[in-house]
Amino acid sequence: MAGSLDSGHVRRFNIHLVLRHLREAEGSTASELAGATGLSRPSVNGALTELERLGWIASAGMSTTDLGGRPARRHRFHASAGLLLGVDIGVHGVRVVVGDLSGTLLDERVAGVAPEAMPDARLAVVDALIDAMVNDPGRVW
Repeated sequence: MAGSLDSGHVRRFNIHLVLRHLREAEGSTASELAGATGLSRPSVNGALTELERLGWIASAGMSTTDLGGRPARRHRFHASAGLLLGVDIGVHGVRVVVGDLSGTLLDERVAGVAPEAMPDARLAVVDALIDAMVNDPGRVW
């Protein structure tokens, strides 16, 4: 049937939904995620297992409760699982930034370029800025 969803599509949607909620929260338990997303607890647990396997989430410790019982494991988005590189090539300058997956700026380099500089010259400046970032012994990322 055209337009129908198979279980793979549903699973990917569930994973995306759980990841989106974890990006917005400080840390959540599977039960909290089930309540926030409307997914079943087994669907949330399946998504958490896959996201942890991929490195997109990490443990945020254990929840505390006054109700007794076993503390629930908290999960959080793992913003340092990857990096984002942004490049802005303008008339008068070039700006290169690196951020984590939550958008936190980790490094920034700026260089001026002449307005009449050709594209190859501008790209050479981009390359030089990226090389300087990567080879900086004091980099924090």
